[in-house]
Amino acid sequence: PDLILSNLKSMDQFLAFSRLENVYLVVHNTLSKLHSLSPKSLKQLRDIYLSKPCIGVSEGASKDLPILLEKLVEIKTIYDPVDLEKAQELSLAFVPPFKDYLVNVSTFKMAKRHDVLIEAYAKSGLSCPLVLVGDGVERKACEHLAKQLQVSDRIHFIGLTTNPYPYIKHSTAMVISSEFEGLNIAMLESIALGTAVISTDCPSGPPEVLPAENLVPVGDIEALADKMYEVVNDPSNFSITLAEKFHPEFAARRYLELIDNTACTTN
Repeated sequence: PDLILSNLKSMDQFLAFSRLENVYLVVHNTLSKLHSLSPKSLKQLRDIYLSKPCIGVSEGASKDLPILLEKLVEIKTIYDPVDLEKAQELSLAFVPPFKDYLVNVSTFKMAKRHDVLIEAYAKSGLSCPLVLVGDGVERKACEHLAKQLQVSDRIHFIGLTTNPYPYIKHSTAMVISSEFEGLNIAMLESIALGTAVISTDCPSGPPEVLPAENLVPVGDIEALADKMYEVVNDPSNFSITLAEKFHPEFAARRYLELIDNTACTTN
């Protein structure tokens, strides 16, 4: 093959032993946030990610890896692109049964900090619905928190869906409350669909995409509540256009350059 891209740690471990010249390990998150720094785990990560050239899906992910491994790493950034045509087409499939709502599309896990999102929503005093699309281990705890804060009548847990795009397209804004990210594709899809986005200023992803006025400090419930109130009152102030580097054609050219570079090196 002209190019081999590994996108899972289990495959990274396997391909670290490959003798092929054209293997790249794609890093999709800030690994320092995902792994403990025990001597054993650090050695394992070094054995994997120092063995082959790497690609980070954001500048934050690319900068994080050498800091984690405490070694120079051969890594370049190629942003995950958004399938613009697919997002636009699927966003027209149906109209959600909600009006003037905020949305979050993500897996219910600790990194996404749905608890911060729900607490900020309760603190904001907003009457508009909050629609949470996705599922995961933290969902039950979040449902319980919504009841505790007496906002369960305004928070809608949609669960998993094969088509989240209509929920994004018809919302007032996407709200991201993550503690850390790799990039956050839902954020890019929201921008592509013309939906405003506000987010925590978490490592990787949002700070590389959104202007400062769309961001709040990580874990700051009051600041996020205030920002949610602002975006509901004037979402146009938080709308941006999707930069070219997130388009499929741009990413494709960057990956094709890897093949050209390998060919030149071989010759």
